Amino acid sequence: ALQILNLSIDETSVSRQMSIELADWMQANKIRFVDLHEPLKQASTELYWKKDLHLNVAGHAAVARNLLGLFPVTE
Repeated sequence: ALQILNLSIDETSVSRQMSIELADWMQANKIRFVDLHEPLKQASTELYWKKDLHLNVAGHAAVARNLLGLFPVTE
């Protein structure tokens, strides 16, 4: 994907670093958040479209599965 988008590892690491800093700030300010970086990183299927960094159908399903476990269904 990096070659298709003409991105370097350094360019993508900036995005991850910004995510880490945002998560740290949210924790410090007692704001609840869900960090899906690790669950998505560990997925065994492609979660992103090949021509950009947006989630594909499988990616959206992976996000839904992870979030569903955090919010129990009540009737």
